[in-house]
Amino acid sequence: MRILLAAVNAKYIHINLAVHSLKQYAEEHDGSLKGQIGIKEFTINQTREEIEKEIYHYAPDLLAFSVYIWNISIITDIVRDLGKILPDVPIWLGGPEVSGDAPDFLRRCGDVSGIMTGEGEEIFLNLCRNYQKPEKGEAAFFQLKGICFVPGRLKLSDTRKEENPAAEEAEKAAAGQAENPAAEEAEKAATGQAENLPAEEAEKAAAGKAEYQTAEKAENAATGKEQAADEEAVFTGAAPYIDMDELPFVYEEPEKFRSRILYYETSRGCPYRCSYCLSSVDRAVRMRSMNLVRKELQLFLDAGVRQVKLVDRTFNCSKEHAMAVWTYLRDHDNGVTNFHFEIEADILSWEEIDLVSSFRPGLARFEIGVQSTNPLTLRSVKRYARWAKIRDAAAQLRKAGNISLHLDLIAGLPFEDYESFRRSFGEVIALRPHELQLGFLKILKGSAMQEEAAALGIRWRERAPYEVLETPWLSAGEMFRLKEVENMLETFYNSGQYGRTVGHLLNLYESRSSAMALFEDLADAFAGANPDGRSFSRQQNTQFLRDFIRTGPPGNGKAGLFCNGRGKTGLSCNGSGEAGTSAPDGLTEKLKEAGTAQAFPSWETERERWLACMDDELTCDLYLRENGKVRPAWAAPDDLWKQESRAFYREEEKNRRFFPHLSAYDHKQLSGLTHFEVLEHLGKRAVFDYTQRDPVTGNAGMRVI
Repeated sequence: MRILLAAVNAKYIHINLAVHSLKQYAEEHDGSLKGQIGIKEFTINQTREEIEKEIYHYAPDLLAFSVYIWNISIITDIVRDLGKILPDVPIWLGGPEVSGDAPDFLRRCGDVSGIMTGEGEEIFLNLCRNYQKPEKGEAAFFQLKGICFVPGRLKLSDTRKEENPAAEEAEKAAAGQAENPAAEEAEKAATGQAENLPAEEAEKAAAGKAEYQTAEKAENAATGKEQAADEEAVFTGAAPYIDMDELPFVYEEPEKFRSRILYYETSRGCPYRCSYCLSSVDRAVRMRSMNLVRKELQLFLDAGVRQVKLVDRTFNCSKEHAMAVWTYLRDHDNGVTNFHFEIEADILSWEEIDLVSSFRPGLARFEIGVQSTNPLTLRSVKRYARWAKIRDAAAQLRKAGNISLHLDLIAGLPFEDYESFRRSFGEVIALRPHELQLGFLKILKGSAMQEEAAALGIRWRERAPYEVLETPWLSAGEMFRLKEVENMLETFYNSGQYGRTVGHLLNLYESRSSAMALFEDLADAFAGANPDGRSFSRQQNTQFLRDFIRTGPPGNGKAGLFCNGRGKTGLSCNGSGEAGTSAPDGLTEKLKEAGTAQAFPSWETERERWLACMDDELTCDLYLRENGKVRPAWAAPDDLWKQESRAFYREEEKNRRFFPHLSAYDHKQLSGLTHFEVLEHLGKRAVFDYTQRDPVTGNAGMRVI
């Protein structure tokens, strides 16, 4: 029997943990399945035709897809096509995107035989066994917990056709003579006698109220009669949870996946009940034994894999478990592997913060879901996180500087209007996380928010990813505006390519208006500079940012962003046409904290010099990322740079003051591995070392000389 597990990933570098876990679990628990289960992983960037061709030529007898919010649309289309060219192959789906509305999905997609709900390892194993022994008929599927299916779509066919002709079996089923006739099982269900139904469901079936099949419909299916389009699906009840120690470890040979991101879980379930999240449905938190976790972590470390992303929904919900894992990683660090954790910051203890602050820079990446700083909004979605605790913990982690911090906000939550979101945005970005994800509320099927959103008057898209279109607090126009803000945030902040330059701009906007106003103004200017909405290269983005600094957002006049006239955000000067006389409160301190030069000029009193220094900062941002062959037009004159650069590298070849680790290279080779730059207006000379990058930011090493 040829069984195929198919996945459509967001990117090639991703691994679909689910299909690998299902395959290995089934083979470990049933030797007869070894060699029968294959895996094919595709990406959403491949065409439907390409994916369908590979599956068609594989010629599976049973096909199963792993379905998520990012691939539901393409998989639905593929399944409908495969239903036409592989009409006899049963197709099953599993995953969070189809589990929440399995009966409805089966009604909408008649080419799907059934859906596995909940944890799939044991369900998939039993599903394979049922298809291995089709002579047991549909009755066997009624006894399999954790599935939703429509009798008549199972496409059972006995592989021993000579001994058990399909026509003969159908005839026996119709006559009630089959070993396990579906008609008999359905009749039992209708009379409340079926053992596989809970008492309540059996009572409903006897009263004609349940969604389960009637005996007549099941008999029609068994005799090959056409399935009615409106037939109801059968849900067999929730499957029991799996012992975490029974789960297979799918990376026994991790070197096979060296160039990809590996997904790993040490726990399942979530103790919180955030109504927008599907994880709240499963509150039974279960941990994998630490002896197994340590062994498996060591396999990753020994193989030197690039990144391991833990998919635990709230990794630190157990302090003991988190401390044990983090202590092991600190003590056995290989200097290469990065581990990603999704944590709840407001329960992070000072002991845990002290521990992770001792990590090698780049060992860990923390994702922290803030979502909003509005207390009313958080209570409305049953998220009882304390912003003050999150803020303090995140500030300590940021101060340590060794962990990449990724903070999340969600736009479109109840009771958060535009100004409230602007405040949430400002409070979170003030922490200067390495990334700030501006997400949009998704009304996930099966989540508590699905019912709550309708009652609140929230409107959302019908198709995945089901993003909110408008709420009673945020208009559609404001949602579109936040999309523009998100685009600028990704390009100029989260990319990490303009950290020094945007850092100064954020300081200025925070002192005069709001942090989010910076990205609003960038969006307005970008729309004017790029009316066709084309993708800009990094060179184009850099020139745009420089022009923005010098000319400001639309409507701000030609005198520059920080002088003459008031822009839409009120950032510019006092309107008199003259700059102010003093720096805003706290600005000097912020500039010092950002690592700025000792005497960075005031934009209020020294506008021209300030702009010149910003040019130098933009030059730094360019060279921190790459050793560009062409120097920017605004950099120090080439003659000056060449003269000083040659002198520097010849001196370095003699004395090796700055690059002792590159002692094997002469001055010409050094100039290829590093870059010397004249920062004339900052009064500095800097060298950038591309052989020693910051493991947290990815920037080249930078030394001021």
